[in-house]
Amino acid sequence: MATSSMESPSVTDLPLKLSEEVRALMSAYHRVNEVAIKRVTGCDDVTIAICPILSLYRISFTVSDAYPADAPRIELERVQSNVEGLADDSIQCILQKLYQTAQKCLGNQMINVLADKFFKLLLQELGKNDNSQKRRNTARADDLPFPEEFSSDDTDRPRKGVKMKKKRQLVGDSSKVNAKKPPMKTATDVIHRIMWDECLNQDDFIVGYMDRFVGIIEEPFSLFEWGDIAEADLLALAIPRHRIQHFKYKDIIIWDKTRRLDDVFGSTGGKTTIRDLVKKFDKENAHSEDKDKEDIDISDSEENISLEQLYAVDDVEDMECEQSPVKSSKQGKEEKAPQRPTHFLAVRVTAPELVENIRKLQAEICESDDEMLPKACIATEKLHVTLCVMRLENQEEVDLASKVLRDLEYKMATHFAPMTLLQFRTVECWQGRVVVSPVRDPERDVLQGGVEAISAKLREAGINIKDDRRKFNPHLTILKTKGWMRKKKKGYKIGSDLVEQHGDTELGCQDVDEILLCSMADKPRSDGFYHTLADICTTLE
Repeated sequence: MATSSMESPSVTDLPLKLSEEVRALMSAYHRVNEVAIKRVTGCDDVTIAICPILSLYRISFTVSDAYPADAPRIELERVQSNVEGLADDSIQCILQKLYQTAQKCLGNQMINVLADKFFKLLLQELGKNDNSQKRRNTARADDLPFPEEFSSDDTDRPRKGVKMKKKRQLVGDSSKVNAKKPPMKTATDVIHRIMWDECLNQDDFIVGYMDRFVGIIEEPFSLFEWGDIAEADLLALAIPRHRIQHFKYKDIIIWDKTRRLDDVFGSTGGKTTIRDLVKKFDKENAHSEDKDKEDIDISDSEENISLEQLYAVDDVEDMECEQSPVKSSKQGKEEKAPQRPTHFLAVRVTAPELVENIRKLQAEICESDDEMLPKACIATEKLHVTLCVMRLENQEEVDLASKVLRDLEYKMATHFAPMTLLQFRTVECWQGRVVVSPVRDPERDVLQGGVEAISAKLREAGINIKDDRRKFNPHLTILKTKGWMRKKKKGYKIGSDLVEQHGDTELGCQDVDEILLCSMADKPRSDGFYHTLADICTTLE
């Protein structure tokens, strides 16, 4: 690119959304000249060039007035001629993958996404050529894509061209000899341990990682895509592993990069390992967990609800059903606790009048002095009626369940024809834990017939249906207490008097126009609803 054919505009001269995107880039690559903006003379095209410190290449994105409806033009330029670069076929491979990503992002701001993707792919290609020591020293994984994230030991590295004097070790004077720290197990080692140790439940672990714009963010271990980050889907939660700052077992930090804490393997000199820590934690919390189970034991309740109904999928983070990964039998032997569901079938609530009435009801109930009640409200974008839950172990089972549902589409369309309206005419409080509006007859019977037909076909295909309710009781959840509420305030319940005054409230109706297969763990859709893998259209066209 010839600089003579370009002029440098300020960020404020750019369109609003593009200027916001450029500002985000400048906050990520904040050193001098790491991000440059040029306007092509004779047209309104803008070129955004990114070249972090120590990078072998500069990547440029030229966007037109039609951006982001049109993908940007992408160019790579070698900036370090004294270091061996990538082969032409590797560069072409990177560009091809970037253009494929750009096509998937059409209509959305994509410069940040493409920049991150480029540096990930560049690191991957550089890693394949590990015979060049010079390249390994100048294109380190920690420096290239995220130059601001240096370790605390970077100040001790010798600068180029400066010879460092060797430190003389004084024999016989141990106080002056630098004791070498034992090597610490890496984040990758911890990930593999959590994934493959049969004694560990992945859902008990939390990952804290560094976000370049927000800071440290914590997410459940099971939400991450731990495969090849360059091949990860755009919507998957995948991060470079050098960004991981710590791991937690429930509320306890077990591995911390900054503090050199390793209670997973004990590699930094400590005697604690993860199995010791889990046993100690479970022993100390056994009494409180047993008490919590007694508090939510509803086997003899008049509502006749199962735990899976009460705690199923109205809030993914509370899907633990208060179960430990291991429980003791009467003979004193340890046995595995029932495996938790991972997916569910649901009818989503989208009727505008019904959604608005639920929003008003939540506001009226939350007018009390109970400061925790607003946190119990179900987000209106997640409102749904759960039909059944299941456990799908892998992508093969997900694909199989999706195929079964597609094959049932015509049968379900005829079953629910011409139209099935679920009516929500009453509001109830169950066990002080959830506020619901049940589906009443005759619609409940129609709904049950469809669910039984779907469940039967899924079981025939080998799908593990976890729905073992004694009574089919479909309902719309409006409020639900969460685990942290019950821990913060022992025995916390929603006051029944707050709900009784709304008992005969008619909320509205919802047409059963489709049945959705949803994931409890995957990242929600852009509209806030659960990640949807398949759907059955129940209307005849």
